[in-house]
Amino acid sequence: LNGSGVATPRLMIAILEAYQQENGSIQLPEVLHPYMNKEAISLS
Repeated sequence: LNGSGVATPRLMIAILEAYQQENGSIQLPEVLHPYMNKEAISLS
């Protein structure tokens, strides 16, 4: 399975735009916590 049938770049941009915090970090949606092993992505 590859990403040819999935709009992966648009999905990532939508998550970044919807979950970006004022300090620049990205609060991940709860459903992604188990897969990412974290709740947020920070710039540092």
